[in-house]
Amino acid sequence: FVLYAPDHAGLFARVAGAFASAGASIVDAKIFTTSDGMALDTFLVQDTEGGPLTEEKKLKRLDEILHKTLDGRHHPRRALAAKRKQPKREAAFTVQSQVLFDNEASNTATMIEVTARDRPGLLHDLTWALFENGVSINSA
Repeated sequence: FVLYAPDHAGLFARVAGAFASAGASIVDAKIFTTSDGMALDTFLVQDTEGGPLTEEKKLKRLDEILHKTLDGRHHPRRALAAKRKQPKREAAFTVQSQVLFDNEASNTATMIEVTARDRPGLLHDLTWALFENGVSINSA
């Protein structure tokens, strides 16, 4: 997927939430902001089973949710909160979450590395927390 839209604080978090609430998982993302303030972001996404999104109905729903999210008619945080339940098999395994901050890797930014159990909406939750704390994402 390619997104070209006016860039603003929280855009990446909202888009990550839109993908998650539509049942898509972001495998890779490249985010750029043009000199005229437009976001040009590319996303490699999979369905919930780890396969490509090929079903026309799912693609149309994802497109609709992305557009509604961008114009404020869909709120991914609410949609994800309503869906969020930990499957019983995952509750049996403990994964220690870890967040590392590296100020040595770059002269202009702090690199944040997160280790956690993957789940629908994780990227949205992480990027939303950064947004709420005034952190701008320059690369993902």
